[in-house]
Amino acid sequence: MKKCRKILHNFISSTKLYEKNIFTVSNMLSAFFHFKWKIMLLNDEYYMQQALREAAKAFEQDEIPIGAVIVVNQKIIARAYNMTEQLNDSTAHAEILALTSAYNFLGSKYLPEATLYVTVEPCLMCVGAMYWSKLSRVVWGADDEKNGHRHVTEPNFPFHPKTKIRTGILKAECALLMKTFFQKRR
Repeated sequence: MKKCRKILHNFISSTKLYEKNIFTVSNMLSAFFHFKWKIMLLNDEYYMQQALREAAKAFEQDEIPIGAVIVVNQKIIARAYNMTEQLNDSTAHAEILALTSAYNFLGSKYLPEATLYVTVEPCLMCVGAMYWSKLSRVVWGADDEKNGHRHVTEPNFPFHPKTKIRTGILKAECALLMKTFFQKRR
């Protein structure tokens, strides 16, 4: 019930109708459907598309095409893609770079309100960084059976106990980008 009240409050306060005291049914319905459409666009698929855009940048620069974005309150606060070749640094993974950017943006060493979206299952190093960041959620697209954390950590849960995981978002698109990259290199 509190969530419904909050959404309704956000809807009313985000419309100019409230300020102008124009509450006709037509105006309210129009504004509500616009507001609802905006909420529907800002979902896991939308943010994974943004991570895919970052991965495409890596692809163009001949880096392994993995991208990440970090979201707090439906706002992207950090974006990154793999830069291991460019920086000559094996730790310059998209997730690590995005976490560092988010810490700097918020001026905090923890991100308990944040969701990290990454195109491919994180490696063990990145999962360790995510554990210490205390992320609220981690969402990834394609699984990585060879280098993903699960081949080392299963059956244990390597994330912070409060972190929720969602996998398989735009899985086919994320996997296709990786397959295309490695086929190009052969």
